[in-house]
Amino acid sequence: MFNITIKKIKFITLFFLCIFLTNSLLKADMEKIRKLVNSLKKSSHKSVKMIPVKKTGIEKKILHNPSVIELESLLARVKKGNPEISLFNMALAKNRLETRIARRSPNPEIEFEIENIGGTGENGAFDSAEAKIVIGQEIERGGKRYYRVKETEILDKLSRYQQQLRQREIEGQAIEKFVEAFFSQESFQMNEKLLNWAKKVRQVVVAKVDSGKVSALELSKTDVEISKIRLTMTSKKMELQNLRLELAELYGKSKFPFGRLKANTSIRHGLPELSLLKKSITRHPTWFLSKMEIEYYKTLQRKSRSESVPNMTLAGGMKYDRGSEEKTWMFSMSMPLQINDNKKEAIEIARINEKKALRQAETKLIELNNSLTAGYRNLKTAYEKLTIFQNEVLPAATKSFEGARLGYEQGKLNLLEVLDAQRSLAEVQEQHIETLSNYFINLAKLRELTGIPKNIFSLNSRRSNKETNNEK
Repeated sequence: MFNITIKKIKFITLFFLCIFLTNSLLKADMEKIRKLVNSLKKSSHKSVKMIPVKKTGIEKKILHNPSVIELESLLARVKKGNPEISLFNMALAKNRLETRIARRSPNPEIEFEIENIGGTGENGAFDSAEAKIVIGQEIERGGKRYYRVKETEILDKLSRYQQQLRQREIEGQAIEKFVEAFFSQESFQMNEKLLNWAKKVRQVVVAKVDSGKVSALELSKTDVEISKIRLTMTSKKMELQNLRLELAELYGKSKFPFGRLKANTSIRHGLPELSLLKKSITRHPTWFLSKMEIEYYKTLQRKSRSESVPNMTLAGGMKYDRGSEEKTWMFSMSMPLQINDNKKEAIEIARINEKKALRQAETKLIELNNSLTAGYRNLKTAYEKLTIFQNEVLPAATKSFEGARLGYEQGKLNLLEVLDAQRSLAEVQEQHIETLSNYFINLAKLRELTGIPKNIFSLNSRRSNKETNNEK
């Protein structure tokens, strides 16, 4: 039987107290980790579902009218429902948490040690035991924490610029698909008008056949032209349905619930100067992304240099000798010896990547300028063609068809001339719609490069005060 004294009871109490303190610290750390994981899940969940989108008065009006949709409302739906944009929001939430973690200093360490217990003779039980408890703290040197935080902040900015770039690309795709679908819809409606005109011509032909003025062969020719128009309408309808499905996919839906697309297609007089548009190139997300990549590799170099500076660990504690019943205080300082510097290669790699990013930034700026110049030329060509169509070709073709139809009714022209005028009008109108679509698609590409207003249709329906004053 052991001889239990008050001193032994005190020592055993101190022993279990240290064990309890160590377990409490471990539980606290586990609780922090658990809270961090839960906050990551909640932030990711909220970032997907809670995306505030301000709706203008026009958007609210259109959203309440399920039969019509305009470009502005479509872009709001794409921003809210596109799956890729939601994934970027989750990545931004993750970056915020990583920045929060990077700001934290290393946790302190606690060490408890007991020696010379359970021996034989004089060292039996706790008679000669020595207990030691030490608390230490690692001190980061060389600015490691600063560059670690800066690295995570730059990565967060890179993700934001990537999101802006991808969002602009997705919005550009939505604008192009909207333009294609809208003018496909206009082409379908134009063919409907041609069908109605052809039916009116058929009524005149039927009346002449009944009166014996013309043969039944002319009626057959008219029916063939009507069938051709119906075949064209069938293909246009299929094309329009496919484009509507592609629009629905852009904002995360499987169906396009709107009956009609609406846009103001009046053309703005003149084009902005190319030199003014080129100034906006430096505000393109690609340019900001390139600059941020250069800054990222510079930060990696500085971070690698700071990591080559060894950290220092300071520790202090108490030692208790059961045999002599003495208490002593302890203090220690430790630092690793940097015999081999393993960061030289990392610094050199970051320096090479910085030079590479700098060259890529120069190349991207040249590519953006070339794309802007080529897009401006295409827009200018489409604008000039559109002006000729609207002022000369389309009015002449419409007048020719109306004159041929009226001449046929009066018996001055034959059916072949009427059908030729009708086919010419259909071709001219189809070319006009194609040119109009080409104009707005090039305008959308120019908008993607320069960041002009998203609603290209409202842009064209708006005229500047300078232009109005010049006309006056």
